[in-house]
Amino acid sequence: MFYGRESERKKLSRMFHSDGQMVSLIYGRRRIGKSELIKQVLKEAEQKSIYYECKQTTERNNVNSLAELIGEAFDFPTPAFGDMERLLQFLFKKSQQIPLILVLDEYPYLRENAKGIDSILQSVIDSYKDTSNIKLIICGSYVDTMKALLEKQNPLYGRIDLTICLEPLETVMSTLRGLRKQKNSSSICIGCSFLLLGAKEVLFFLCSVEHYSIIKLVFCISLKV
Repeated sequence: MFYGRESERKKLSRMFHSDGQMVSLIYGRRRIGKSELIKQVLKEAEQKSIYYECKQTTERNNVNSLAELIGEAFDFPTPAFGDMERLLQFLFKKSQQIPLILVLDEYPYLRENAKGIDSILQSVIDSYKDTSNIKLIICGSYVDTMKALLEKQNPLYGRIDLTICLEPLETVMSTLRGLRKQKNSSSICIGCSFLLLGAKEVLFFLCSVEHYSIIKLVFCISLKV
């Protein structure tokens, strides 16, 4: 079961239910819940969706891997594309017939290995802006790299319709701060904190807790989760 992020979920849901083409940018540091948020809203969406986690490898490898997902999504043999530009053109054109959600997670990896991908995306977005019905989500953990997509000198400037900077959940963070003041803490609370924020965030706030039993409990829960 997924808890929290109601505001972000509503924003993405409104985007999915809007007409025409839209582009969203989601970023935030690692293990903050970006991918889980996206996967959850995809489960709730009515449209056909393709979620792809970009690889830190060659453009060709990324093209082939994404092509396999396209074949699975549309139930036909894996198509062959010469490069990422042709693949994106296919999906944007396909969305003219079937509403589609495309997620490019870990986009900075693709950006490193597909030369000029920002410019390619800009060209495809502009070419199909009046005809496609695709909802494109670009997601990444390298905050500076993702923010650069919003700058005036970047080809994608002015083409991002929705920007979400994912921050730590304040309610959970407040609870974690309270742990330092209590001798007896709830294992459920700590377990949920791990699920929502990740081990790094939880241990950062528990580092000043003097009670070994609490820290031991955290590690036990993290292994079970």
